[in-house]
Amino acid sequence: MGNLFSLPKPTYEDIEYLISSLPTLLIGLSDQNEIVFWNQMAEKVFKTNSADVIGLPLNQCGVACDWDKVFSGISQSRIKRQPIRIDDIGFLRPGDQQGYLGITIQPFGDHDSIWDIAILGADITDRKKLEAQLQQSQKMEAIGQLATGIAHEINTPTQFVGDNTRFFQDAFNDLIDIIKIYQELLENAKTGSLTDELMDTAEENIEECDLDYLAEEIPVAIQHTLKGVGRIAKIVQAMKIFAHPGGEEKEPADINNEIEKTITISRNEWKYVAELKTDFDASLSIVPCFQAELNQVILNLIVNAAHAIAEA
Repeated sequence: MGNLFSLPKPTYEDIEYLISSLPTLLIGLSDQNEIVFWNQMAEKVFKTNSADVIGLPLNQCGVACDWDKVFSGISQSRIKRQPIRIDDIGFLRPGDQQGYLGITIQPFGDHDSIWDIAILGADITDRKKLEAQLQQSQKMEAIGQLATGIAHEINTPTQFVGDNTRFFQDAFNDLIDIIKIYQELLENAKTGSLTDELMDTAEENIEECDLDYLAEEIPVAIQHTLKGVGRIAKIVQAMKIFAHPGGEEKEPADINNEIEKTITISRNEWKYVAELKTDFDASLSIVPCFQAELNQVILNLIVNAAHAIAEA
């Protein structure tokens, strides 16, 4: 008895239509990296019709893309004869907007096929933007949790800067009084009207001002004030850089400096429970990296370690 539900065998055209209609970007390449297949999703992503690119070398299809990264993956896939996954391939979307692709490069084992390589992928630009927003949100949340400690770290040097400034104000008034006394003494000396009474009054005022004390304390207060201002500036600068959204490309960074900035803004988290020592390699060269991600990782390590120590 025959099968009433048997279906006709799909034709080559049926299979090609099905593949072309996949919701995934699909590009077929020959062994010479010429385009032999360009599906509907590729047309949509790159705004380029398949008829305009079939037979062209991949890097001459008119799409501005990081082809060096793609061809590197193709080369690895051919050598290893296995799929190669590559994310964050930059390309220009319509309107010259920066976009990103995530692709898998699949080699074919059949030497009789016109397909030597298949590139499957998707436009991951929107996902990248969401990830960046989430990362920035998490970073600002972390800074928010550290806000009380950061405020305390800023408040301490601010207090002795304020105290020293008030000391300078009083010392300034005392020194101005002494200068006025000397001016009066000098004027009377010039006119020959200098009296013992005037000299005694001047001596008493100078003793009240305690010049020796001022000469000793003012330089110390200046150094402490400069140190406090420098401390405040360091904290603010660290916060400014730490809170800045990370770039989409790796940037040259001084790893020692990045760690130091993170230690600065997290100081109130660890200073009461542990002593944090650093052993930086002064000869360490500049390293290309994602600074925002690096700072976040370092912050997590420091804060988690401090909390673990506190609990223990």
